[in-house]
Amino acid sequence: MVPCISRLRQNPLKATEINLLKFLKQPNQFVIPIYQRTYSWTLKQCQQLWSDVVKIAEDADNSGHFVGSIVYIEAGLYQVASVPQLLVIDGQQRLTTITLLLTALGRAISAAGDQASINRRKLGNYYLFNAEEEGDDRYKLLLTQGDRETFIRIIEERELPKEPSKRILENFEFFEAQIRKSNIDLDKLYEGLGKLLIVNIALDRDRDNPQLIFESLNSTGLDLSQADLIRNYVLMGLPTKKQEAIYKNAWYPMEESFEGADQAGQFDRFIRDFLTLKSRSGAIPNIRDVYNSFKTYIDRQKGTPVETLMAEVYRYSKYYVRLAFGQEEDPDIRKALGDINILRVDVAYPFLLEVYEDYSEGTLDKAAFIQVLRLVESYVFRRAICGIPTNSMNKTFATLSREIDKEHYLESLRLALVRMESYKRFPTDQEFSQEFVVKDIYNFRNRLYLLRKLENHNRPKELADPDNYSIEHILPQTPNLSEPWQVALGEQWQEVQAKYLHTIGNLTLTGYNSEYSDRPFPEKRDMPGGFKVSPLFLNQGLGQLEQWNEATIQQRSEQLLGLALQIWGYPEVVVEHEGLEAESALSQVFLDEETLEAAKVYAQEVVDLIGYDKVEHILAITSRKDKSISINLGQWLVLRFCRHGDGLRAMFAIDSGSTTVLKDVVMEELEAFSPRWSGDRKIHLVTIAWDSQTQLPESFMEAWRSAIRYAYQVFKGCVASSYKNYHQPALAEALVAETHKSRHAEYLQGEIGELFEALRKRILNLDPEVREEFKKLYIAYKTSTNFVDVVPQRSKLRLSLNMRFSEVNDPKGLCRDVTDVGRWGNGDVEIGLSSPEQLDDVMALVRQAFEKHSDLLDVA
Repeated sequence: MVPCISRLRQNPLKATEINLLKFLKQPNQFVIPIYQRTYSWTLKQCQQLWSDVVKIAEDADNSGHFVGSIVYIEAGLYQVASVPQLLVIDGQQRLTTITLLLTALGRAISAAGDQASINRRKLGNYYLFNAEEEGDDRYKLLLTQGDRETFIRIIEERELPKEPSKRILENFEFFEAQIRKSNIDLDKLYEGLGKLLIVNIALDRDRDNPQLIFESLNSTGLDLSQADLIRNYVLMGLPTKKQEAIYKNAWYPMEESFEGADQAGQFDRFIRDFLTLKSRSGAIPNIRDVYNSFKTYIDRQKGTPVETLMAEVYRYSKYYVRLAFGQEEDPDIRKALGDINILRVDVAYPFLLEVYEDYSEGTLDKAAFIQVLRLVESYVFRRAICGIPTNSMNKTFATLSREIDKEHYLESLRLALVRMESYKRFPTDQEFSQEFVVKDIYNFRNRLYLLRKLENHNRPKELADPDNYSIEHILPQTPNLSEPWQVALGEQWQEVQAKYLHTIGNLTLTGYNSEYSDRPFPEKRDMPGGFKVSPLFLNQGLGQLEQWNEATIQQRSEQLLGLALQIWGYPEVVVEHEGLEAESALSQVFLDEETLEAAKVYAQEVVDLIGYDKVEHILAITSRKDKSISINLGQWLVLRFCRHGDGLRAMFAIDSGSTTVLKDVVMEELEAFSPRWSGDRKIHLVTIAWDSQTQLPESFMEAWRSAIRYAYQVFKGCVASSYKNYHQPALAEALVAETHKSRHAEYLQGEIGELFEALRKRILNLDPEVREEFKKLYIAYKTSTNFVDVVPQRSKLRLSLNMRFSEVNDPKGLCRDVTDVGRWGNGDVEIGLSSPEQLDDVMALVRQAFEKHSDLLDVA
C-alpha cells in the first residue's frame, strides 16, 4: 500500500526511502499482528511483481523501482525482545511475497551449485533469518496464525503441513515455476530484487494513531475489504493479550466459518445485516460502507467491553452461516431455510438473524421457528407469483421484528404481515389464486422450486428432485400442432394454446420428454413410461383422462391451486374485542366527565406529536384489560390510564437522560424499558397516582414527549402494535379530541371523504418515510419537508405541490401557477382533485414533488 501523501504529511512520521534488501538485512523481526488479514495476494499480483523485477533486472539504466510502503510501529514500543520487533501496520502482502520470491531464488541458486554471486546460505541469513537467534526470534518475518506454519516450513524447506495455506503455497510454487521457465540469469534476478525501493514509515506509538494512518492508505495490490478494516479497527490499539483473546475466541473462528464462501463479500454482507438488525430505525448501511457504519455502532456502545461486543457479533455470525451456507444441523430447519434461499431472499436475513437468536435463546421453540420461516417463504413466493416488485422488501424485513410482541410471537407476526398494504402487501388467497392459474410458470425464475414443492408436498421420504426430470408441456409448444391436437382443442385451438401453454395447468415433470415429443395426448398417456404409469404426484389423474383440452387444463389448474394454497398459506389471524363499546370502556376508567376531559389532553398530545392514521398507523389505542385504556406506539406503551378501586393511575414512558425529571413527581413504580427497544436511551415507565387536578412539571412532560418522539422514530413505518386486533378506532375517536376526521369533518364526508381516503393511502404508500400531519388548515405530507399539502373543500380536494411552477412536468395541463398568490399550503403549484378518475394523473404529479424532496433528504 502507498500512503496518501497529502494526509501523511500532516503527521510527524519518520518516512524515508530505502532499498528493500538493505531494509530486510537489518537485524529486525517483522511481526504481522493477529488483527491483520491473512496473506491474500493472488497469482495476478505475483505476476505483476515478477514482471516488474524481470524488467528492471534487464534494464541497466534503471537504478530503482518503487514497490510501496512498509508502515510499522518502532522497536521497543510493544515488547522487549533480543531482536527488535517491528509491528507491521501495512505492507505484509509485499513483504511476504518478496520473501517467497527470495526463497524460490535461494532454492534455484542451490540447485545450480551455488554458482551465483550470492550463495543460498548468505541469502537466507541476510533476508530470511536472524542467524544467531533461536525459536521464533530466528525468523525475519512472522505471519499470522493461519499462514505462519506453512510459511516457516517453506523457507526452511521442510515437509508441508497437512492443510497448508493455499495462497502461500500457490504463490511460492508460481515463483519457482517462473524461475525455471524463464531461464533468467540468477545473478540478474538478484540484481533486479536489489533495485526494489520502499518508503519506510516508522510510527511513534505515543504520538501517532495507527488506525488513522491505516485508514489513510491506498492499495497497490488487493484492496482491503470492509471486513479487514473492521478487524483492524476492533483489535488495533488493544493490549496484546486482549487482542489474542478476542482473535482466538471470536474473530479467527468467524473467519474460518466464512472460508471458501466468497469470504470478503459474504462477511461484508453479514456485517451489513447485523448492523441493520441493530439499528432501531431500520437503517440499511451501504454494502460499500459497512466499515464506517460499524465504527459508528461500536462508538455508540460506550461502556460495553470490546470482548462482549465481539462475542455478540460472533454469535450472530454463526446464525448467518447457518442461514446462508446451509450449515444448520437440524434437518427440518435446514429444509425450511433451503427453500428460502432458493427464492434468494437474503433481504430477509436481518429479520431472520433476530428470529434465530430468539430460537437459540428459547423464546421460540423449533415448531414455531419453522412456522416463522414458512411464513417468510409464503410471503416472498406469493409476491413473486403476483408480480409485486421486490425493491421494497429490504425495508420491510429491516423493521419487521419491531412489530412482533415476543410473548405472542406467531400471532403478532401474522397480524403484522396481514396488515401490510400496497407494495408491502401479503397477497390474499383471492389475489394469489387469480395470478397462479394464469401466470407464465415456464418462464418463471423459480419454476423448479414451484414444481418441486407441489410434487413433494406431504411426502416426507423418497423426495423427487426436479433436476432429474424435464419440464413437460402436456399440450406441446410447437406452433404447428398436429391434427389430433387441433381436433382435441377445437376450432379456437390457437387461442387455447396461446392462453394455456406455459401455465401451471399444462406443465408437469417427466423423464420421457424426448419420447413424448409432440405426440397426441392419448399416446403420451398410454406409451411405456406414459402418464398412466408415472409414479410422480404431478402426473396423477392424467392417466384417467380421455382428452387434454381447455376444460381439463382448467380443472388441473384448480387442483394444483388448491395444493398451492396449502403450501404457501395466508396467515390466520384472530380478531378479538370486536364488540367493544367505546363509551362503556371509557366509563370503567374515567368515572366523571371532568376526569375524561383532562385525560383527553394527554391523549391528544400523543396524536399531535406523531399524527394520526387509524389502524395502519403505529399508534394503537386499546382496552386490553378491564378498567384500562392504553396508548401504544409500536411495541411501546407510552401512556396508560388504569383504575384500581376508587383510585386512578397513569403510566408514562419517559426519556430520563437524568433523574432530575423525577424529583418533583411522586412515583408508585419505576420500570426500565428493555434495551431491545430503548437502545442507548434511558427509557422508563413511570406509574403515578393521577386525577383531573394532577399537575406534572414541565421537565417531566418534556421527558415524556421525548420518549414519544423517539418511539416514533423507532417504529415509524410499522403497523399498529397490538399482537391481536385490539386496536379500537372507535375508542381512539372517543378519547382523542381532534383526529383527522374532526379537524376537517365538515368536508371529509361522502364522496370527497372517500376520495381523500384513496388519495392519502396512495401518498402514504410512496415510501415508509412519508409522514402525515393534520394541520389546522390543511393536511401535510412530508419527508425532509412538506412535498404536498391537501386542503379539503366541499366539492374537491385542493393540492399544493412544494415545487416551482417551472419545475413541474404537466403534460395534461392540470396544474395552476399560484406563485405569489396567498394560499394555504406550501409551493407554487396547485391541483384540483374532484373524481377518482383523476387519481392516476394527480399522483404522477405528486410523485414529482415527492422525488424532489426525497433527493434533498438523501443529499442531506
